[in-house]
Amino acid sequence: MHPPCPVFLKRPFLAGILLLLSFQGVHAQYDTRYVGLSNETIDGELYTVVEMTRKDGRVKVKYFAGKDQSGKSVYKRYQEWSKNKSIISVCTGTYYDHYDRPVGICIDDGRTVNNAKVDDMDGLVVVYNSGEIVSSDLDKGPITVKDPKGNTQFDLRNTFDRSRFFTWSKENKATVFQSHLLCYQNEMRFVGTGSSSQRKRRFLAVTKDPDQYLHYYLVNIESGNTLFKATKKLVKFLGRYTKDIQCVINLDTGRANAYEVRDSKGRIIDEDGFRGEISLKNSKNMLVFYFE
Repeated sequence: MHPPCPVFLKRPFLAGILLLLSFQGVHAQYDTRYVGLSNETIDGELYTVVEMTRKDGRVKVKYFAGKDQSGKSVYKRYQEWSKNKSIISVCTGTYYDHYDRPVGICIDDGRTVNNAKVDDMDGLVVVYNSGEIVSSDLDKGPITVKDPKGNTQFDLRNTFDRSRFFTWSKENKATVFQSHLLCYQNEMRFVGTGSSSQRKRRFLAVTKDPDQYLHYYLVNIESGNTLFKATKKLVKFLGRYTKDIQCVINLDTGRANAYEVRDSKGRIIDEDGFRGEISLKNSKNMLVFYFE
């Protein structure tokens, strides 16, 4: 059987990575046939990549949007949940405001965290109980979600449909958040060049391979870039390995830049491009990729 992550057969794995690992106790392992780590310098810029395939449904996603109803912190919730999990990577997901509330529509395992309007950001991300993550383009009209009774559509700008969507999320224990949708179905979504702010950038890209299996990519570009320039570079980078980019969403690398990646033995990688600037303990929300 050929490994499902062929991109990592074309480039060397991290040189000397075992010497740079930070040991944080014993953690479950993941299968490297489904997860690959790599780094590459292109035009003087460091790109680090975590690639995961959804083949066989072993790689899954979990999102913690904020404190639970009892006031338990995101980090405490993550600690308790992850005890028996094989963690691949953890990072900050969407942006949050000064009240530590995620910006935009946000639903955590069926519980409404923020019932905001949809106008500010065009990407709506749904994390299913199955561990699949799907992004929809709100500017394209009604979104389609998977349902035990068949696919269902909701127009979130319609009051009635919006209420139905929140009911659906509660009944299906779905997790939902919004972010900027930078690329959708192979097309960049920028109008103009966006903000002039330059910083490290992190993206979640979802692609399909020729066998129609989904792949998740976490890609860091370590040098300072505007969001527009970094997105152009990312799309070009991914284009070497796939012709089917389903979506690219921006992950927060501002004041909430928490990021952790583990190797296949469960050890934290302590190397540029695979770590954030704040501790997971201080993260206000968490996007977790894990292996079952």
